[in-house]
Amino acid sequence: MAYLQREKIAFILRLRENQHGLRAGYAAMPISVIAQHLKVGDKMIVKSSCWLGRDNNTLSASVRLVMMRLASGELLALACSGRARHALARYRQRWTIETMFGNLKTKGFALEATHLTDPNKLCTLLALLAFAVTLTVKTGVARARLHAIPIKTHGRPAWSLFALGLHTFRKIFVAASPDQIIAFLVQLLSSKLPSSHCSLCTFDDESSTVDYVNCAQYRRVK
Repeated sequence: MAYLQREKIAFILRLRENQHGLRAGYAAMPISVIAQHLKVGDKMIVKSSCWLGRDNNTLSASVRLVMMRLASGELLALACSGRARHALARYRQRWTIETMFGNLKTKGFALEATHLTDPNKLCTLLALLAFAVTLTVKTGVARARLHAIPIKTHGRPAWSLFALGLHTFRKIFVAASPDQIIAFLVQLLSSKLPSSHCSLCTFDDESSTVDYVNCAQYRRVK
């Protein structure tokens, strides 16, 4: 944070609930205590500037604090350098980027395992992986249209569209013939998703087979 402030780089950082904050006229206390009155869906913008830390020797430069109680009951606490009222909306955009990085890395394509260090080569790799993520999500969307994603008891889908698409990719490349894979890629690279009558993404999970009988694009390629 000190570096960002020194270089005058705008930031929005998520804080731990046990992070201490100091407000003018108050003793330092955990963020969770400051926001303890918030109910689910409630938001709070601390009016005055705050400092992070417990005492004068460890305090950060002044920041603005924004907090919201999420549906899960968890506290979302943000420290920002700019206008506090825009912090939540901007952090929500950041979360989309975080989701993509997760797909590029541990949840999908293991970007962190690369040994590339040349900036130009890394740019090329990132571009290719971003394209791969896009195709994977498109595959997940097509699969979800054919078979709805189950909803778990906590109310969230059992699979993300990316995870479902990646699972579908693996099934296809393991079980399908070269001609079927080509047909799949031709359709995937088109501007449209598979129609409801196309069984491109229909699998028998036990036998790991791919049913292309009704896929008109496969028949044309074959």
